[in-house]
Amino acid sequence: MILSRSRPAGWPRIVVLTPSWGTSSESQWALRQVAGALAQSADVHVITPQGASARGYFDGVFTVQEMASAERLASAIRRQLLVASLAGRRLEGEALAAKAALLDEGQQQWEPAQALLHALHPDLIVLGDHRHVGAARLADRVCPDVPLVVVPLVSAWSEPADEYYGDVFDRAVCALVFTDDEARQLQAAPGAAPVHVVGLPMAANPSVQREPNTYLGEQTYGLVLLGAPWASPAAGGDVTRLLRVGFPRRTVAVAATDRLVMLHGGEERQVGPVERGSDLLRLMAWASLTVDARPGSLFGRRALESLLYGTPVAVPSRSRARQHADVGGGGLWFSGPGDLAWCVEALFDDEVASALGRQGRRYAEERFGDTAAFVERVTQAVLPVVGAGPVSGPVSGPVSGPVSA
Repeated sequence: MILSRSRPAGWPRIVVLTPSWGTSSESQWALRQVAGALAQSADVHVITPQGASARGYFDGVFTVQEMASAERLASAIRRQLLVASLAGRRLEGEALAAKAALLDEGQQQWEPAQALLHALHPDLIVLGDHRHVGAARLADRVCPDVPLVVVPLVSAWSEPADEYYGDVFDRAVCALVFTDDEARQLQAAPGAAPVHVVGLPMAANPSVQREPNTYLGEQTYGLVLLGAPWASPAAGGDVTRLLRVGFPRRTVAVAATDRLVMLHGGEERQVGPVERGSDLLRLMAWASLTVDARPGSLFGRRALESLLYGTPVAVPSRSRARQHADVGGGGLWFSGPGDLAWCVEALFDDEVASALGRQGRRYAEERFGDTAAFVERVTQAVLPVVGAGPVSGPVSGPVSGPVSA
């Protein structure tokens, strides 16, 4: 059964094929923003292999069909680890065939979507995640004349240039990416589809700037985002030890996924987790600096959010968040404990922090601070190809103009 709702006459029908749907990761959140922009002038249906049982439901302006055909998580992780172990190697013959067979294992999850995709009669297909070659092959088999736009979601560790993904980029009429870093990484990918840098819709939340966090008040503090539980081996213990020992007279708030820990003068105070997104934004808005120990691998969302409040950032040098500190002039980056100590010391200087904070806010607002501009960029890139053949053209330049949340 196909769920449907009334739409204005003449609106195109767009089907989004995505391995998962939600907002729990940077990739999910970013793809949802693209779908939301398209939903302002199209009927958007989402098909995903996720779910405990096959079902359809309405999610705001979207119609979502869960196929409950996703491969087991353990199998997906095993495959990802094996593929990662082959990264950068030049493979030939049997080794190359073995890698392709390994990657093919995860593509069967798309087969149950065949009848549904055929019944929807889409005018356009949007594929989220370039690694899902099975979805592109399904679109080619069921809707060979329907244009496909890929939102490749190229993370810092992706290998879009791998020839295995050629079916996706050959099939696509264009690709939508969110930052200049992602566009540069995509330049080596197979195929000749034009790449459009559409930015992201983000904006500061004025309400979190009205009053500070209850436990920290208006005191000066540095914020550390761990991105892991406090006791986890991945929690960046070196980071917290360095800040505890190196800056004993400073207050440091450490936001782990399971608690908020405040360090000062060798003492430690723990409270419950920062559960609401607005509370995390409040911590960033009132901090003197934000250290993002584990930035998101697609575009470094938390670093951008911090800059929207004029709070400078310190981020790992080999992360996607570095572009915001570097190109945006909104902070510093580190590659080890010594670098991090220098970054934090510099950012605790009011004059330095103020200058970098102003630059970072200006960058974040100009490139990522206007929802209407984001919607326009997406629709101008995508809707002209509805019902048309492949388009051609060069990679669009850096995001010019603001985008919001």
